Amino acid sequence: MTFKMMLAAVAIAAGSMMVLGTSAPAEAATVRACAKITVQGFAEKKGLAGTEKKVRVAAIASWETQARANLGLGYDSWALSSGQSLSCKRSVITVRCLAISTPCTVLKVAVKPVYKKVIVKKIYKKKRT
Repeated sequence: MTFKMMLAAVAIAAGSMMVLGTSAPAEAATVRACAKITVQGFAEKKGLAGTEKKVRVAAIASWETQARANLGLGYDSWALSSGQSLSCKRSVITVRCLAISTPCTVLKVAVKPVYKKVIVKKIYKKKRT
């Protein structure tokens, strides 16, 4: 079987699958829905070396806890939130961080399936003489 004949066979098989009624399942689109409130999380730690990163993580964890307490499980992701602000201040031995953001969640919305028409061109064999 030559390459052109194999290509024709694949095209015919794909076209017949569409004609027989096999269809793609409905897909779901994701939409981000944000709350109408802003949540704050605060953390502080005393120490000299390498504490700012730990305090930043603790402030985000505090924000997630506050968001979960106010709005529920779906809204407690810092990564999904909108308008993120994370600021830290260092004094002589204390680091204080404040995380402020608007909690958001992801909603799944069903979308009607889109059917694409597949046009199969007829491939004629060359007559051998």
